[in-house]
Amino acid sequence: YLNLSPSTNLFYKINNSSTVSINYNGYMQQPDITQLQPVRQLSNPLYQIQGNSSLRPSFTNVVGLSYNSFQFTSDQYLSGSFTYGFTTNAIVDTEIVDEFNKRISSFTNLNGNNAMSGGIYYSKGFSKLNFRLGVDLGFNNSNNLSVINFTRNKIRNTQYNLRTTFNYYT
Repeated sequence: YLNLSPSTNLFYKINNSSTVSINYNGYMQQPDITQLQPVRQLSNPLYQIQGNSSLRPSFTNVVGLSYNSFQFTSDQYLSGSFTYGFTTNAIVDTEIVDEFNKRISSFTNLNGNNAMSGGIYYSKGFSKLNFRLGVDLGFNNSNNLSVINFTRNKIRNTQYNLRTTFNYYT
């Protein structure tokens, strides 16, 4: 297998206190020997694993955008970011469960795994009072596929975050 890991980063300085950046990263994941070996593992009769010698490597693309600004005179900081990634030929679990709960697990390549996240952060310093206040809002969302009894399943995970900060310094 040929392993590719392209990446690029572009930075732009808007002014003396603000920047924006765009980045891209790509990486391959090779199937491991357990995922490839087409011999059924029988060490546990109720949970058997059989590899798939037809698996292809997966490739993940991740694109990000970020903005940062610090206003020295007002002691304010603002940043924001957004990231999106998707995987082609993702190596996903397949499972067949019979009426006696015996499971035969294997692997296949599917498209549809993706994730995105973003956030914004703001903070304000109060130098005469020796403290800084901040607020951070963010989210994460991911979609991952699996196959159970020949039915394609999508597992969706979504999180929202709110965090406040208080820093006191001397």
